[in-house]
Amino acid sequence: MVNPTCGIVFNSGTDNQTTTAHTETKVYPSTTRTWVPCVDSMRARCTWDLFFSVPACVGLSSLDDPAASLLPLVVVSAGELSSLVVHPHDPARRIFRYIMSTATPACTLGFAIGPFTSACTLDGSQLLAGSDSGGSSKQNGGASETEAQADADAEKSTAGEGGGDAQVPAPAPAPEAGSEAEAEPGAAAAAAAKASHSAMVLRKATVDAIGGVFAFASGSGHQDDLENTCGFIPEALAFHSQEFGSYPYATYKVVFMDGLREPVITCASLTIASTDLLHPRTVIEQVYDTRRTLGLAVAQQWFGTYIVPESWSDYWLVAGLAGYVAGMFVRHNLGANEHRYRLKRDMERLCHADVNQRPVSYPRQAPVVRQDEVEF
Repeated sequence: MVNPTCGIVFNSGTDNQTTTAHTETKVYPSTTRTWVPCVDSMRARCTWDLFFSVPACVGLSSLDDPAASLLPLVVVSAGELSSLVVHPHDPARRIFRYIMSTATPACTLGFAIGPFTSACTLDGSQLLAGSDSGGSSKQNGGASETEAQADADAEKSTAGEGGGDAQVPAPAPAPEAGSEAEAEPGAAAAAAAKASHSAMVLRKATVDAIGGVFAFASGSGHQDDLENTCGFIPEALAFHSQEFGSYPYATYKVVFMDGLREPVITCASLTIASTDLLHPRTVIEQVYDTRRTLGLAVAQQWFGTYIVPESWSDYWLVAGLAGYVAGMFVRHNLGANEHRYRLKRDMERLCHADVNQRPVSYPRQAPVVRQDEVEF
């Protein structure tokens, strides 16, 4: 391919020294045929063995220090990284090999190439980071309440025994109603904390069963934003795996890049997203939009890349299931109020868009190629 016009996009970046490349993958046959010979059909599933030969480094070298501004070039592709070796005939190049062991259509393949200076590994330990502190505080709170009640009972009994002048013994306190009611909150809090911790441990095991969850970002200064933005992804994978079946691929990768024409590109076991979705910990407003957008991309790993429509007239069902599943995670992660608010906005948007529109399904439906039709 020389100067491709579609399918693969090259971006020189703001410094004009580093070049990135990515595929404009759609979850329906359209662009894969432009960069690889294939049977670009949703019904044609097969495993894939992908080889990428790229320069080892990119950038401009200076005379004083040739390696000063050189950055290693990384290939992130659909599938699982099998090997990384030096090119046998050119030591300045490296060969990345990715294997897609799950049979998938060609239209779900994609890759991203660039000097990803920011990267992190996401695992199930992040699920326990918040539950341990919260659970321990609840348990300690319940224990402290129980100890305080025991101390109060001890003081009352001591006061009753010390009253030698009293001729009539003090009546014994009735323990049946009050003490049980006061002991119930502490026991209930401890039981809730234990159940929550057990659920988190189960989700951690679910995420650890996946071969790996990785995040990359092009450009400098995105490491903290990358870790903060992608911290919820293990929870999303665990939620979908427990609700709708195990994750269908060996690994999951998220790559944030500049120069995307669309905010998110969904591929099998890979999501390419715009760097505009990255946000620091101090920015709260961006959290809602980013988690909804990336949550939909995670849901499309089940409904969109692994489960595909049999015909074009069934495409609305797969897209609707992905949106419904993503909405369930929004309710789980961000709360019922945010879920209802987003649902109301989607209903209003649909009412305004449903003007002179064709039915979502009809016989001999043509392939959907316009993005507005896909969103509708």
